[in-house]
Amino acid sequence: MNYLNRNGSPMLHFDTEVPLDQDTHKKIVAEYEKQSQTRSPFQIGSVELISQRIGKLDRKLKEFTPDDVSKESLFVDDIDVRANMSVKDIVTDFGLPNSERVKKIEKISMQKKTSNFYSSPKGAQNDRPQFVELCQFPGYNQRELTPLPCGVQPVDILIRVMAAQPGRFSSQYKAQLDRCFLSEASKAVLQDAFWHHFLDHYGQDYDKPEMPRFYNRIAHNYSQMLFMIKVEHFRDAFLKSYPSLLSQAVYSAYCNAFPHSFSKFQAEFKEGIVCLVHRWLTGLQPRCRLWLDWNKDALEPSVIRHREELLKAESEKKGDTQAT
Repeated sequence: MNYLNRNGSPMLHFDTEVPLDQDTHKKIVAEYEKQSQTRSPFQIGSVELISQRIGKLDRKLKEFTPDDVSKESLFVDDIDVRANMSVKDIVTDFGLPNSERVKKIEKISMQKKTSNFYSSPKGAQNDRPQFVELCQFPGYNQRELTPLPCGVQPVDILIRVMAAQPGRFSSQYKAQLDRCFLSEASKAVLQDAFWHHFLDHYGQDYDKPEMPRFYNRIAHNYSQMLFMIKVEHFRDAFLKSYPSLLSQAVYSAYCNAFPHSFSKFQAEFKEGIVCLVHRWLTGLQPRCRLWLDWNKDALEPSVIRHREELLKAESEKKGDTQAT
C-alpha cells in the first residue's frame, strides 16, 4: 500500500480548547473522526517510488542550473573541419533533404567533467556487491553524457578492447583507428550504447522511452567518427571492424561494472549485444557466435577469471570427493 489513513499515523490531532457547549463539542469530535478516516496527504510505504520521483525532480532542476550545465552545446574537437560538422551540415553536404528528425537531433556536450548529480563518493561502489539487477538508470541528459555505472571509465574500456586485438590490424591503419576509437565521440557512443542496451534488458518501463534519444545521439557521434578518418580505404576498413569493437566494448563495460553478475553474461547475452550493434551500424545480421573470436581474457577483469578458477577447482574437488 502506498497510502495509509490517518488512523495508522502517530500524528493524531488533540484540541486543548474544549468548548463548553456540548453540541459544539460533539460536532468537533465528529469532524475529527471523519478526518481520521481519510487518506493522509503524504505518501508512505514505497521508498522506491519516492526515490524515483526525487530523481526526476533532480534531473528537471539540473536542466536549469547554470553553474553545472553549460548553455552551449559543444562538439568533438578535431583538426579536420568535417569532424566538427553538425548532422544538418552532413546531410546537406551529401545532398540529402533536411528531415524533421535531423532538425530535432540533439547535440551532445563533450565535457570531460560530469555533474554532481551523476557522481558518487570515491570508493563507495567498491564496498558493496556489484550486481546488474541492483543498478538504477540515472537518467538521460541532453547536454551531458550518462556515465557508466560503478565508476567504470569509458577510456579504460576502449583501451582494453584495443589491447584485445594484437596483430589484427596493420600499423598504418591502427594509427588511424587509435585516433578515432579513443576519441571523445567514441567514448560517447560507448556510453550511450551501453545505456540503450541496459534499458532494453534491465530498465523499467517508465525509463524505456529514453532509448530513442540515446540512439539518435549514437548516430550523431558515429557520423562524427567517420569523418575523423581521412583516407578512404581506411574508412572502409573502419566500417567493417568497428561493429565488432563496439560490441566488445559494451560487453567489457558490463563485466567490469558488474563482476558479481558475470554468470548472466554468457552466450545468449553476448549474442544479443553483437546482433544489436551490427544491425545498428551495418543493417545486417552478423554470423552466429561471432563473439567466439573475442579475446575474453583481455576484455574481462581479472577478478572474474580468478573467481571462475576458484569455483572450477571447488567443483572438481567435490567431484573427486563423491567419486571416492
